[in-house]
Amino acid sequence: MQLEGRPSGARGLPLVLMFVSAVWLLLPSSAIAQTATATTPPPTQATTLTPATTPTAGATLTPQSTPQATAAPTTLPTAATAIQLPDGTNCQFAGTGATAVFNGQRVNYTCGTRSDGGQTVILDNPTFQNGVWNVTVGIVDTVNNQPSLRSSQTLTMQFVTAELADKTTCTFVTGTPITVENQPMSYTCGRSEEGLLGTFNTAQPLWTAVKVVIQQSGQTATVQQRETLGITKAVGAEVAPAMQATSFTLPDGTNCQFAGTGVTLSFNGQRANYTCSNPAMVILGTPTLQNGIWNVTIGNVSGGTITSSTNVQMTIMTVALLDGSSCTYSATGAQTLVEGQPMNYTCEPLTALIGDFNTSQSLWTAQKVVLSSGPSPSPVVQSRSTVGIGTATGVPPVGTSPAPSPAPGPGQVAPAQPRDDRYFNETNFRIANDSFWNFFNSRGGVETFGFPVSRQFGFLGCPVQMFQRLIMQQCETGPVGLINMLDPDIFPYTVVNTSVFPGPDDAIKNSTPSVNSPNYDTAIIEFVQQVVPNTWNGAPVNFQSTFFSTGGLEIWGAPISNPAYDPGNRDFIYQRFQRGIMHYTTGQGTRGVLLADYFKAIMLGPGLSQKYGASLPADLNAEARDSRFYTQYCPGMNLWLCRPQDMSGSDLVYAFEPN
Repeated sequence: MQLEGRPSGARGLPLVLMFVSAVWLLLPSSAIAQTATATTPPPTQATTLTPATTPTAGATLTPQSTPQATAAPTTLPTAATAIQLPDGTNCQFAGTGATAVFNGQRVNYTCGTRSDGGQTVILDNPTFQNGVWNVTVGIVDTVNNQPSLRSSQTLTMQFVTAELADKTTCTFVTGTPITVENQPMSYTCGRSEEGLLGTFNTAQPLWTAVKVVIQQSGQTATVQQRETLGITKAVGAEVAPAMQATSFTLPDGTNCQFAGTGVTLSFNGQRANYTCSNPAMVILGTPTLQNGIWNVTIGNVSGGTITSSTNVQMTIMTVALLDGSSCTYSATGAQTLVEGQPMNYTCEPLTALIGDFNTSQSLWTAQKVVLSSGPSPSPVVQSRSTVGIGTATGVPPVGTSPAPSPAPGPGQVAPAQPRDDRYFNETNFRIANDSFWNFFNSRGGVETFGFPVSRQFGFLGCPVQMFQRLIMQQCETGPVGLINMLDPDIFPYTVVNTSVFPGPDDAIKNSTPSVNSPNYDTAIIEFVQQVVPNTWNGAPVNFQSTFFSTGGLEIWGAPISNPAYDPGNRDFIYQRFQRGIMHYTTGQGTRGVLLADYFKAIMLGPGLSQKYGASLPADLNAEARDSRFYTQYCPGMNLWLCRPQDMSGSDLVYAFEPN
């Protein structure tokens, strides 16, 4: 790389680089003190070149006792993000050469000299977890010309502003961010429609972020512009550490905390999951919700053992969320439905919690929505997020609740289907809709879609028909289209019948050409040709030729992962697209995974799947239990739906009844 500003004939650069890479090995305390008083401002842009003869606070330190290191003015390239700690201390990347290592943690950033002579440093790289950043800050002294770690602590912080290489400053959104392409726009950059999507990429010294300009239409936000930019500086503010478990206050005022994942007491096969402020009480198992009432099993402790148990019923009246908001139970009368889910808690004007809590982990979570209109008659969701529940406060049961979903009963006999050329003996279903039939035949038939595995039925407001691989839909008078099978609400699962599919790759999704970009038609084809191979690691996967020969973008959507081996079987190679997963088997070729067939099994549930000849593997059954589509098929009930409030606009009458 050419170094700007280097005088001709200067010969000190190799020694400068040598000393920069070994600064911590022979660092005198006088050099530390001098770097703290340097007047040259720290580098902020990836392209800025800083003269090595002027030490910069927080930059890699050059021993002043070595004349060769400063013999000639030179410049060193910098391409790293600067970090400002919550106390205002500025930290610069220490370079990629040798620095001190303490307890296996490398000194990655130097932050200047403290008043007591110690050097503030950042060990390793900041990490992002549970919505906050964890930064390990150390204090280093120089003892006998050797660095010595005095102390270290992990700060929990949020980067409240991010300065980008294009001079833009972006600010962290303190409320519920807008969700775009299933990612939060957690920072806004001067205007509400411009912000940073997803999390920072910290894989390189110069962190990067995806900056987008969006356009909102109702509850939908679409990306109009997208670019990846370097982050020149991230400014931190300290926050409380994220909670790892939900705590409870019982109706009698007893406080109970999660007991951890280690060994605890048990009673009748139930583990003591929570210990309480009353030492004579523990909570056995996890509280469960039935008919709108929470049931809590209390273990009575005596002499260090659980001697008996009792059941306490309660309504969780208030919840404190990890984002700082508090929500109050509001489902004591007729419930407002938001996108088919009950609005059970209100948090503030136009903000609410919908559906049931997810209690599968020690930290419970809730679905929080921001509405663009009031709670009646038709609330519209502006944005949604999953938020951890810090505390839940119970009171004696209040209000009334709907009756539990009845068990499926006998339904009416489905009308016979004509046995003509549209009827498939393999599955005993027929394609009756002319538009679906034409779409099926013009796009590869069975080879593309598989056999039909349902009749036409209503699904979330549109007529649909399921095939083994895909689901056709036709909304109102529009053209026939396909449901995005791998949408997070439909089929987010990656483990099916012990096969492990690749998950979506954010880097690939973020680099996909926008449909609003110039020359999109050409750009998306080039993108597919670049990402989707015919040969991968020597295997003739033929993913690209399969893509173009079976409908291309219309059938598969864009690729959202790279090819990947099945971790348990290297004869299987998969690649994930928006609407399907290609599966290559050594010696057999490439086919699409029968995703829609598995989704049908989820709707049937384990009991009816066996009766109807569908396959619901145990691993998929366990993953899908929290889905709103799980065990929804109830022949004989209203609309043949077990829980119609979870599938607004749906009608499953006769949906899976063969001839």
